[in-house]
Amino acid sequence: MSPIGRVTASALAATNENTFGLANFNIDFSLVKVEAPIEYRGLLSALSRHRVENAEQGPQHRTARRLGALFEQILPPIKTLAEAYGRRSSQIAETEKQKSPTAPCSGPFAQHIGLDGTSIYAAATSGSSAIAVHLLACLLARTWSGPEAIAIWVELVAERKRDINENTDASQIQGLAARVAAQQEISRADLASWDASARAWLLSADETQTFRLTQLRLIIKDSGLLVSSFGNTHDSVIDVWTTAMKTLQDLVLGRPQRISKGALLIGLSCWHIFPDLNVVDPLTHVKFNDELVAKGGVVTLGLQSASPDNDPGVQWSLSLSHLRYYGNPVIVTSHTSALGSRISMENLHMVVLGAVFGTWGQCFTDAYAGAQLISTFRSRLDLSDDELEHRLPAMHLLWSTARRFLTCCCETERRSLLCLISYGRRRGQNFLLKPSDIPKPAFGLAVVDTLWNIVSNTERGRVTTRAQEVENLREFATLCDFGSDYGIISSALDSLETLEVSCQPSHVIPCTPVSEKGELPEDMHRNIPYVSHFKWTDPPEQFHYKYDEEPGDEEAGDKEPSVNTPSDEGRNSVNFYRCFGYNNGACFFHAGNRPETRDLHDWEIQKILELYVPNLARSTSFCEQLRSPLIMPKSSNEEQPDSMFPLRRALSRLVQAANIYRRFPGATVPISIVDSPINDASCFQELNSTLASKFACIAMFETGNYSIQSTQLKSVMAMSSGNAIYVADALIQDPIEPNSYGPQGITRIIGNIDHPGVVMLAPPQAPLIRTENADSWRVIDHHKFDGKLENCFSGTSLHLSFTKYEIPLSVSVGAVDADISMVETLISAHDQKNWVADLDVLSSLRCEDCFKRLRPPYCKHANQNPRPPSENAAVQIGKVCGKQLVSIASWEELLDPPGDLGRSTIAVVRAYDNWPARVATMSVCVQKGLSTRVLPTEPLCTVCGNKAIVDIAIGAQVLIF
Repeated sequence: MSPIGRVTASALAATNENTFGLANFNIDFSLVKVEAPIEYRGLLSALSRHRVENAEQGPQHRTARRLGALFEQILPPIKTLAEAYGRRSSQIAETEKQKSPTAPCSGPFAQHIGLDGTSIYAAATSGSSAIAVHLLACLLARTWSGPEAIAIWVELVAERKRDINENTDASQIQGLAARVAAQQEISRADLASWDASARAWLLSADETQTFRLTQLRLIIKDSGLLVSSFGNTHDSVIDVWTTAMKTLQDLVLGRPQRISKGALLIGLSCWHIFPDLNVVDPLTHVKFNDELVAKGGVVTLGLQSASPDNDPGVQWSLSLSHLRYYGNPVIVTSHTSALGSRISMENLHMVVLGAVFGTWGQCFTDAYAGAQLISTFRSRLDLSDDELEHRLPAMHLLWSTARRFLTCCCETERRSLLCLISYGRRRGQNFLLKPSDIPKPAFGLAVVDTLWNIVSNTERGRVTTRAQEVENLREFATLCDFGSDYGIISSALDSLETLEVSCQPSHVIPCTPVSEKGELPEDMHRNIPYVSHFKWTDPPEQFHYKYDEEPGDEEAGDKEPSVNTPSDEGRNSVNFYRCFGYNNGACFFHAGNRPETRDLHDWEIQKILELYVPNLARSTSFCEQLRSPLIMPKSSNEEQPDSMFPLRRALSRLVQAANIYRRFPGATVPISIVDSPINDASCFQELNSTLASKFACIAMFETGNYSIQSTQLKSVMAMSSGNAIYVADALIQDPIEPNSYGPQGITRIIGNIDHPGVVMLAPPQAPLIRTENADSWRVIDHHKFDGKLENCFSGTSLHLSFTKYEIPLSVSVGAVDADISMVETLISAHDQKNWVADLDVLSSLRCEDCFKRLRPPYCKHANQNPRPPSENAAVQIGKVCGKQLVSIASWEELLDPPGDLGRSTIAVVRAYDNWPARVATMSVCVQKGLSTRVLPTEPLCTVCGNKAIVDIAIGAQVLIF
């Protein structure tokens, strides 16, 4: 009898043979494939062939089958939910396919590009229990970081296996599948790959459900619900998972549900099914009109807060014992709020705008007033948008972000933007500044004296008489909301015989200033307008009651007001400190026993700027005041004492990162990026000059991790993270083409390499090249080059593969899983199915001794008739050098080239209009040490191209044509 027969017979007979049968059960049932439900067919059509193979018979399929069998006995029935989820997945896949068609120049990354729905389709071909396990993967990926989710998976699998072994009756057939599943190995690497696929799916799916997710997250923000009350990690996760599935199953069937825990809300956000919501307090009805939910499927819940400044969200705490190699279990808490765990770069700018408002302190009153003030700043600069972006990029970033907020018409989006600004005010200041950095609010314009110096230099502020000085000071004091008991305006008459003091905007009364001894100095009437402070005995009554404070006394604010009566005669006296005024003219003095320290509010600054609208654009002092905190000096000195320098430096770095991310539409960054100062990152020092620094910057914004140094990434050619691969432009374009974004350009491709976390791809140090075959002489001709444009390398293709060499680049102390790792990666050239060589394309392009490219020079005869003759570059080089051109029409001829290359012959590789072959042949030639020239395929003017031809022909051995 076969092993399977013995197991089945023993189970049916309830004999003790079952133990022997299980021990000999040597068929891996995880290889069994079931037909995917029809609802998942749309997803299938959007997946690449590589992903379909992985889902149907590869590692992802085996993981799905094993996990499904392991948890099958504890799952509720979810047939309707699984069907609805399949339809939604197919809709998302179709939308993503239309929005992001397959890149035609993906080259070696072809099998890894496109939507990653591998784990979904693997589950669909493994049964309904596997679909439920995929839903759990999405739930964990939405709520926890990669390392945390992997640790949870490891604990779930271990606890489930232990439970099966302890509580399943070995003599009953019902437990046979579970016991067999418990014997299957599910490695940590398998679980990490399973989590990575679900994580990539969520990133792509979220882009197609942005509006609905925003609405849902705004409800989640105010919920303040706990996810689970179980203390044990296994029990808590199982409770949340099964509760969310059962509740959503009922909703899809049209059964209304009232919830008091946050499990369902997390499920809705990661499974992208949206029933209508009835909110009890405040009373709100959110209609999603989701066709997947039957009529009557409505969720009722109560809220705690509707304030954008309060974001309790949904909280979930777990104790993870498999997160670190050693130590006590680590307590981790997830906070699902209105913003989600990842936001777009544009929304990060909104958080930064809020952080800037946070540095304003009491100057800031509300988001609208702050944004309006930023807009006013911009409108007073006499610069076009392009000039502003070039000359004041930080101001352009803040202004464009403020404009987006002010012009937002959608109420849902506006509420979301308010949440982003509020988050920045609460938690974003650390991103821009350290606690010790205290910049002046509103870029220094909230300081009364600073703002007065600006407006007094405008046409409206300039005066010719003392009376006009007094009137301007009154007007400015009124705009600053200074009351009649706030201070006085002092002004010496033109004759310098008396001193006039204005106590109210409506009239001027004479007063007698005295010294601290009660005496009037002989020249006091000359000095009052120029002194920083003085004491006035027996001032008008409105100044009698002032706080009796000593300058520098931090507790003075708690004292009761009292009349300052220093003299023995009982006369009242009040100190006055200079607040603002004209040089050598009228001044406003603040009444009190310490200098004025209050900053103006944003709306007060707004009123003042509006009054001086016609003149500020021509105000040099205003423009310089804005430039000082927003433009970097030519030489950045870390020890610069300017309090605005850290803010200026942080905004400048954010602009640099924003310029990189302009090329990456749809890219998102973790909101946790704002938890650490951007000024601590080292990758910005050479961001525009090296590819490694750009990869370090992207890695930082992908993970929120600042520890990656660009020196660690010198050999990196691509980076995979989430649902995107960031590729050096040189790997996916013709070597003759100039990079549109400079030599260090990077392109973002939708896809991934089926590896968890952020992965840096680097070539081996010494890539291998196929050695010459002793029998290849039969196909080597090396004919004379006839000048014709031909592609003799049509069978050449580029492929990506990985060695087993992997090193972690960023890992928390004691943690098992790395956030960022480097994987040795091979880009291989194949001729048909035959391997030719492994390539190091970037090193080849950087080799100044062996590689040069001839870009077509400008032809000044383009519009002349007749024009000088044109000829292809290879023929021209042969004539200039006086050497014979030999045709290279196969890999065999290239790997075994003529022996007199460079002396009497030059090889011409015939790979016309075939960029993968041109990249491969160029790299192989450079790696073999041959002096290689990449030529344009179009003919060149024999006159205009002559100098370029002569320069590039020197020392040439191989021409890629």
